[in-house]
Amino acid sequence: MRTGSILFLVIFLWMSACDEVERTPVLADEYFPLVTGQFIIYNVDSTRILQNVETKFTYQLRVSTGKAFANGEGNTSYVIQREKRTDASKPWTPSGTWTARKSTKEAVISEGTTSYVKLKFPLAIGSTWDGNALNTKGGNEQCDDRECDRYEITETSPDVIVTQSNDPDEVLRKDIRVETYRKDIGLIYKASTVLEYCDSGDCFGTQFVKNGLVYKQEMVESGSL
Repeated sequence: MRTGSILFLVIFLWMSACDEVERTPVLADEYFPLVTGQFIIYNVDSTRILQNVETKFTYQLRVSTGKAFANGEGNTSYVIQREKRTDASKPWTPSGTWTARKSTKEAVISEGTTSYVKLKFPLAIGSTWDGNALNTKGGNEQCDDRECDRYEITETSPDVIVTQSNDPDEVLRKDIRVETYRKDIGLIYKASTVLEYCDSGDCFGTQFVKNGLVYKQEMVESGSL
């Protein structure tokens, strides 16, 4: 065999091996741990836009896992306590209670009565699912002949990145959303830009934002209470 052919074969096998490693499913559910007493503190930057007028909010958010309880499906859910403060020198104030649960197939967050499928197991690059499968919100894409919010895992190493939407439209509606999960911690980063532009009259095509939200949530600390 010629040297060039051998070199090509070596490169091909190496690239195939790398691709196989990258696509190996992450079987563990440690990327969505539910342990009573665990907390994560985030820095949050949020900009609300209404009729092209921006209102900015900056604060810290602490999310802690409370006690487990039996849910209506006969499984176990956990109370998720949310607290806010304007900065590290201020006391925490309550900011609502969510619930969370996971199974061998999926991880779910319930914001009040609305549930979202945050992760599907096993975690593998290219894996997709309907984030709104457990609610009636629908979405902008089609899944199984119905409207859905199509989530996709786009990275699994070292962190799991879930692209919830990647529509950069600058004419009618921009929708870019992503979440990042870290092993043994959970959600460490969340960012979304959802903008609804003026779609008629003189403001059409000028990127005049009728309604929108630009949001970034980034972990700064984690631990146990």
